[in-house]
Amino acid sequence: MKIYERDYTYLTDEELKLWDEKKEAEKVGKLGGKWIRKSLFREYPKAARHFMSLFPNNYLDIEELKNESELYAKNMLKC
Repeated sequence: MKIYERDYTYLTDEELKLWDEKKEAEKVGKLGGKWIRKSLFREYPKAARHFMSLFPNNYLDIEELKNESELYAKNMLKC
């Protein structure tokens, strides 16, 4: 059973490109031979956030969970 219509076990070329751009933007400096990074996880494409999960097709996205009014409206429609 899946929560979403889309299969998040794969990413499109466009999503991969956007994800790579965000990963590069995370690099803020170097210390020795290691990169210092600032997490931009919330800015990753939605599909990338799902894809990184252990269960991509059953992932509750933190960005969608922030919108309480929309969640409440969806819940009221089911009642």
